[in-house]
Amino acid sequence: MVDERWLTADHEPPWQTRSDGITYTESGRQALALVASYLTARGRNTLVLPSLFCESMIAPFMAMGWRILVVSLDERLDVDRSALLGRLDDPEHSVYLHTPYFGKAESESGLALLTDLEARGMVVVVDESHGLLEATRHPQRIRVASLRKLLPLPDGGFVAGIPVPGLGLPTGERAAAVRWRAMIQKSAFLQDPRKVPVSLHLEEFRRAEELTESSPTPAPMSERSRSVVRRLDYAALRKQRRANFAAIRDGLAGSSHPVVETSAGWATPSHAVVAARDPRALQVHLSRHGVYCPVHWVAPADPRLTAVGGWRGNLLSLPVDHRYDPDDMARIVALLRDPAAQGL
Repeated sequence: MVDERWLTADHEPPWQTRSDGITYTESGRQALALVASYLTARGRNTLVLPSLFCESMIAPFMAMGWRILVVSLDERLDVDRSALLGRLDDPEHSVYLHTPYFGKAESESGLALLTDLEARGMVVVVDESHGLLEATRHPQRIRVASLRKLLPLPDGGFVAGIPVPGLGLPTGERAAAVRWRAMIQKSAFLQDPRKVPVSLHLEEFRRAEELTESSPTPAPMSERSRSVVRRLDYAALRKQRRANFAAIRDGLAGSSHPVVETSAGWATPSHAVVAARDPRALQVHLSRHGVYCPVHWVAPADPRLTAVGGWRGNLLSLPVDHRYDPDDMARIVALLRDPAAQGL
């Protein structure tokens, strides 16, 4: 569901440029599948990426038999340059998947590294899922995103920078319809958890994910999502996220769970990210008080994907999106400063 106050007249979203031939898909994973297919046909067979990712990001490449090479991240969420360059044993057959995590601003040194990788023969693909509310820094590169990560949509992803053949229509029940029902049920639950069972919307969300994951071929984004994308007030969404983020960052300064700092600061954050000794325990502490936070991301089960450089598994993502106001942010700060949260 989308509150009317976040909708405005039709206009182009901030990630869209006039030159990149953007194609909208049902999901970010489908967009990555199109990229994997395109690059496989051009002789690429190795994916290199930092040690923080969702397994659905690499699944399309693994399905095509690619090698997956993981490099470490530092405390400011920057890739270890020397570790990355040290893993480039075959750059002309490799692809680097670049992710500006959690809406962090991109440093000039980080952008220069991408140019260096391309000069060595690599292809750079940029996942913009966490930075959708900012104009792209990569208009000439291959770009992908999952729109559902930041926006109130039942489905949606995009790919830009590659030619895409016409997408077929989905078969069977559409994931977007199921997820829209789940969004309505979740809204009702958040308004009054005593009257609406939590299992109702969770089950619908699970079914929507199953439908998305089982889709055999990429399909177009639903018309419902297209309509919302055209009408969202992106300036208002940016303003609200930045204000909420600042409230949490300032409120947690000097606490045992300060917001993670990055080398170039933050652009429009997707979340306020904090480090924790036990992020799962901290997640449970917050959920007991009605604050639901994702862990980005759970370590892959395959130890080969976490063996080099470790895994940034100590992060918890606090919500800062348009659904929340200053009182909500003050409540989150109080919960994290509560003695029960210390040591977690």
